[in-house]
Amino acid sequence: MTRSGYLISVSSENSDSSEAVPDAVTSLISKGFYATLFSEKWNSSIPSTLGDYLTMKAGDNVYFMCKRIIYGIGEIVQMFPGDAIASFELQDGATTTKYHPDSCLTTTAKAQGNETKTKVMRWGIIFKASPYFFKTGVDMDDMLASNPSAFRSLRTFWKKSFIQFDEVENSAFRSAIIRNNQSVLLRAEASDAFIPCGEPDGKSILPRCSPQQIQLSALLSSKRTSKGEVRDEMLVECALIEALERGTDSAETVFGHWDYISHQVAASPFKPIDYMDRIDVFGYRWIPGYEHQIISKYLVVEIKKGVSDNRNSSSVRDYEQLMKYVDWVCREYAHGDYSMIEAYLLAYDFKPDLATCSANSNQISLATSRSYVAGHKSKTHYWNDITFVKYEVDPSGLISFERVASQNRANWTNGSSESPQFALEVQ
Repeated sequence: MTRSGYLISVSSENSDSSEAVPDAVTSLISKGFYATLFSEKWNSSIPSTLGDYLTMKAGDNVYFMCKRIIYGIGEIVQMFPGDAIASFELQDGATTTKYHPDSCLTTTAKAQGNETKTKVMRWGIIFKASPYFFKTGVDMDDMLASNPSAFRSLRTFWKKSFIQFDEVENSAFRSAIIRNNQSVLLRAEASDAFIPCGEPDGKSILPRCSPQQIQLSALLSSKRTSKGEVRDEMLVECALIEALERGTDSAETVFGHWDYISHQVAASPFKPIDYMDRIDVFGYRWIPGYEHQIISKYLVVEIKKGVSDNRNSSSVRDYEQLMKYVDWVCREYAHGDYSMIEAYLLAYDFKPDLATCSANSNQISLATSRSYVAGHKSKTHYWNDITFVKYEVDPSGLISFERVASQNRANWTNGSSESPQFALEVQ
């Protein structure tokens, strides 16, 4: 069974260039534990990495890249049985802006000149070999050339500690590494070809620390306004990911269940990485009974932390940005079939009020509908599966979701040339 995967970048600063496998890689794998190093003070980049950690599940694969070479294969192990999220806090308070870690979770790194900077660990994962960590890795270029169409996330790996990729790309990673080491697997005695991987036991790795499940409530409570709006858009993203992964009642009632969740997924033709458009939250669900084989639906969510502006007079309408991502997913993932996509615009509130401004609602209905031809009989289909959702965070940090409006005729099929009449349906 194939899972999603994660590629983790390993610094080579302290590694000898003559080593067959960099010491930084063997040391990390031998522990069976990984944690990102962050700046001591909370900054704007931390919530994005937190979102990545929240997507991690037991059974997902991990790979390590150092000096262009990719080593694998590992598998994430659950620290807390029963939790849908496999990553964990390394100490109480790790998921807050005021974090005071024990010395075992801090390190000092060189900065410019003679200055030093303190780095801290907040979240981590434990992993095991699956089936082995091979000493012979695969060069980045060879990996990309092994199955060019499968690699999406790898091509956008830039300025990040690690990246997540879906099951198709993960399968390509596994295949390239195993194919490159198939002669080793045929040998009766091949232990010298493997990097030893430690037992995934968090208690022995961090004896002085107290790992626990990741909880966002304290962080969301500290970042909310008196009205229940969150000041940081990425934290709304994290809260949605957590709610979808853990299947909270509020999230599943509004968004449904999704088997794969990711965020900040590239959604534009290749260009300089810093200028690429990205989908806030992306996912898919399997057809029941055909898990890990046939995708039923794709999830596309655009998030606004405050009031979403959808006025006809506005130069930039938020639903238009969402539809740009819907069109991209249809072309790149759904092979032209809009019926495979569910789209959501999530915000604290909407301007104008979708329930009272009929003229604006009609404009939104037209702009968020698509017609397309499918099937050997070339029938015209109409898609408008878009839902507008409000969020609110209560004083305790609990987030809730509420449907505001949605199109009332999704995936309508018409054999004639007459177009259906669409309208927003207020919930």
